[in-house]
Amino acid sequence: LVIISFLFLTFTKYQEKIDMAVNNEDINLRAIQISDFLVKSRGDPINWEKDVSKLNVLGLVTSDRRLSDDKMNGFVDLDYNTSRSKLNIKSFDFYFSIKNLNGQIMEIGGDSKKIEKGTKPPLNAKKVVMIKRFAVYGNENKIVEFTLWK
Repeated sequence: LVIISFLFLTFTKYQEKIDMAVNNEDINLRAIQISDFLVKSRGDPINWEKDVSKLNVLGLVTSDRRLSDDKMNGFVDLDYNTSRSKLNIKSFDFYFSIKNLNGQIMEIGGDSKKIEKGTKPPLNAKKVVMIKRFAVYGNENKIVEFTLWK
């Protein structure tokens, strides 16, 4: 009975570690895929920013790593939960921003509307993954930050 109990506890402990590793890998992979897609794809349909009700998949560029003012504006204005749904991350929260190389959050087309979306992770978040990508916005290199957390 003691041996069976020991084996059961050992199995349970290893199962928890395996589950944690799978969850960590899932959030890492999702963050990488989403950040890549946002800076490499125009989205679906490719002109989704003209009619957000037809949006299937988010993409923020006019061409590879060239960010679009219109798509940025559409994304920032999109409801947070709709954004999560279109990014296929309903079980996670996210924070997105575009910064200049000095770390300041950019504004859309010089307006006072900041290019940021979502909720910054709290200090007690269980898992936080931040991915940074370089892209061109307004003919200058910018940093695109995408943070996925739970």
